[in-house]
Amino acid sequence: MSGSKPPNFKPLKQQAAYLDTQGKQAVSNYYTGTLQPGQQASYDLAKQGNTTAVKNAYSALGIGSGSTMEAQDLGTANTKAEAFKQSMLDSYMTYAQSFLSGASTDLTSILGTQAQEYQSDMQTWGAAIGGVFGALGQAVGAPAGAPGA
Repeated sequence: MSGSKPPNFKPLKQQAAYLDTQGKQAVSNYYTGTLQPGQQASYDLAKQGNTTAVKNAYSALGIGSGSTMEAQDLGTANTKAEAFKQSMLDSYMTYAQSFLSGASTDLTSILGTQAQEYQSDMQTWGAAIGGVFGALGQAVGAPAGAPGA
């Protein structure tokens, strides 16, 4: 038995630190509106697609670019894109919460098992040491009831 920490303590501590970093990053991304790279690409495509669709519709009608109606529809398209972005942020945050909750439960369970094994090992060592001192006490004739007797 080495030190006063359960076996595998260092890898568990590293895993906990990793999960802490991931959780903080997910929360930061949520509040700053930063999407994951794949999500950002989807958002950019959706926003560009909405803008192109509005511009093409007004061009097909023969209405020049820059009209008030086109500007209003572009604003609506932008609002839809932002709602899509928020939906992706919400989905990712839900995923991150679920993942981190599950990982936390797993780490707690592993650490609990490690602690129980460590405690059991220490009890076994204690019993063995007690047995050695008991045998020594009997061998040297210690009085009954004395430690090691």
